[in-house]
Parts: sequence; C-alpha cells; structure tokens
Amino acid sequence: MLDESSPIPITVEKYLEMHYFLHGMLHLYHFPADFVFTFSAFVQALHNTRAILFKEVGNSERDKIWKAGTKEKLNNDVLLRKFWDARNLVVHQGVLRKSSKAFIGLYRRGKAKLAMEFEISPFSDNQVLFERAPSLIKELTGESIESHHENGCELGINREWIFPEIGDEEIVGLSSKAFIRFSELLIDLHENLYDQKFPDMRFKPDMEKIRLKTEF
Repeated sequence: MLDESSPIPITVEKYLEMHYFLHGMLHLYHFPADFVFTFSAFVQALHNTRAILFKEVGNSERDKIWKAGTKEKLNNDVLLRKFWDARNLVVHQGVLRKSSKAFIGLYRRGKAKLAMEFEISPFSDNQVLFERAPSLIKELTGESIESHHENGCELGINREWIFPEIGDEEIVGLSSKAFIRFSELLIDLHENLYDQKFPDMRFKPDMEKIRLKTEF
C-alpha cells in the first residue's frame, strides 16, 4: 500500500481518501443527494490532507525549506484556496441549486437533438424523469418514443454541477484540477526529500460523457 512505504503515511491515507471521493463523484454524478455528500467529503479530505502534510513532514533544515516554499505556493494557488475556504460552507442542495443545471431530452451519439432538450431541476429523480418523459415527447412531437429510438435517438438527462463559491466551471472538473495539483506536490515531495517514486494517480475525467445519462 502507498501509505506503508511512504515517510508520511497519514498524509497519503488522506490523499487516497481524496482519490476515492473524486471517483465517487463521477460514479454518483446523476444521484443528486449522494453526489452532494460525496463532494462535501472530497472538500474535507482535501483540507485534511493539507493540514496533516505540514505536521507530518519533518523539521530538518531541508524539510523546513521545502515546507516554506510549498506553503507559499499553495497560498498563491487561487483554486486550492477556494476549495479550502469552501470547507467552512455547509455543502447542501441550496448551495448547488443556485447555479447547477440539468436538461432532459432526446440525444443522438451524445448530442442533443435540435429543439428537443428541456430544462429541469438538477435534483430531479432519474427514474421519475425517465418514466414521465415518453408522454412529454409524444405530446410535443406527436411521435412515440419508440419512433425516436428507431431514428437513433434515446432519452437522456444532462446535468452540470456548479459550486459558485469555488468557480463557474463544472465542479468535478475543478475538483480534478485540485487533485492533480496536490498529486504533483506529493510527487515532488517524495522525489526531492525522500528520493522515492510516488505513484502518479493524476487523471482528467471526460465530463462531457459523465454529464449525460441515457436511458439505456
């Protein structure tokens, strides 16, 4: 395990929590209540990783130089500062409701069919939406959902979660950027202070695909 070989095992343990919750946000993207809780856990894990890191790194002269330079770098990182400040906010539906959005409609190969996308609450239940949508499509187009299926279309829900206190961009994309920056910090630490290779766990999710949930 990572935390067993690293000189800063508790920091690495908290870092792995960040990784876990980031992937959890991807898997739970279309399950609003679970997504909110997982996002909150990611923000807290990011804060905890930073706090424990500076306690766990030693106090040799070399360690002190690294810590001073790293603290300055982190303090100047606008995105990370916003994430750490966000831990003091209560992450609940009201905060995300302000700027997040969602649509239901007909999609072909991941793209919305022209004039067939309708705005809904991002906290709408997937199952209820998929059950009600066929009658709405029939009413608006005069055609059954089956006829649209034959034309290569399928029902889909397109969500975008935005936490305005952190940024105007989609929040999982921003969370991934924060995770990447902290990963780079730990890679640098292990290489330059401990002469160890730290596993590279950086990744950039394809949010265009994640945001769209189709009926099949």
